[in-house]
Amino acid sequence: MLCSLFLLLLLPAEHGWPSVRGPNQTGHAEQLTLAEHWPEAGPPVLWSRPLGEGYSSFVVQQGKAATLYQTAAAQFAVCLDADTGETLWETSIGWPWERGGRYPGPRATPTWYGGNLYFAAADGLVGCLDGRSGRLLWQVHLQEDLGGALPGFGYCCSPTIEAGLVLQPMGGKNSAMVALDASTGAVRWRSGDETGSYAPAMTISHRGKQLVIGSLENHVVCHELLSGKRLWSFPLSSGYDEHSCWPIWQEPLLWISGPFRKGGTLLELTDDPEEPVRVVRRKDPLANDLFSSVLSRGAIFGFDVMEPQSSSSRSTRGMFRCLELSTGKE
Repeated sequence: MLCSLFLLLLLPAEHGWPSVRGPNQTGHAEQLTLAEHWPEAGPPVLWSRPLGEGYSSFVVQQGKAATLYQTAAAQFAVCLDADTGETLWETSIGWPWERGGRYPGPRATPTWYGGNLYFAAADGLVGCLDGRSGRLLWQVHLQEDLGGALPGFGYCCSPTIEAGLVLQPMGGKNSAMVALDASTGAVRWRSGDETGSYAPAMTISHRGKQLVIGSLENHVVCHELLSGKRLWSFPLSSGYDEHSCWPIWQEPLLWISGPFRKGGTLLELTDDPEEPVRVVRRKDPLANDLFSSVLSRGAIFGFDVMEPQSSSSRSTRGMFRCLELSTGKE
């Protein structure tokens, strides 16, 4: 929970960081070169300012930094001048979520696309705001308007936008994955009956085809991006489960980490229509819970949780690990 937010801009404004995992959904800041030595007092703080409660991170584009937060009155999307921290605009996106509870505030990070800001509030409200003024252009409530079934800890899936489609995992009858028109919010396609979870959709290119991967409660699913055609659904678990972290993609390999000490699973996408996806390896010794891993030079870097859950007296303990993607070797 963030009662105060501090922002240090490292990326040049012309490159930006338009979505929660960056411009290519990889978690890589390609244009960033870090100093080999920090000043004794740490890197200089350009500006700081208080905001409210929540779990949303910042996205930056063309000198504008945006995030979500809430007060006792409402959830908000706010756009700041990235150089000064000055508020450019602020828009209410619904009532507070779990006000006074253990985990109050919005969960998802907004997304810049086409000059506009797209958001997903904790109650399942998804919408588009004019990037210059913050004016609401459209909104769709995944549960009330589309009949989706939202997960128990609030809606957390940051908008993934590709080819003019806002891709949102949801859950429920014909609602496991939904694609909205980025200009209007109209439903372009929806598919699947599986229950949802907390990880955003991920777009990939496989053998020249644009695909969408969804990490749901008990399944990972794959659709054609533009048509929404379901290509496959692969069972990961049964009973209560959750998936909050982004998969790792290096064609044709898809690595997915489960929480609760379940470890990682490596899948391979194939050309076999009878077996479009197969298991390469299970139980890699890296169990992400909330923090997504990154892939660099053939190695997965991430936080491995050491116990199933946190307690009221301490946070979840874990260890930073590095695994070789191809073998699972630590």
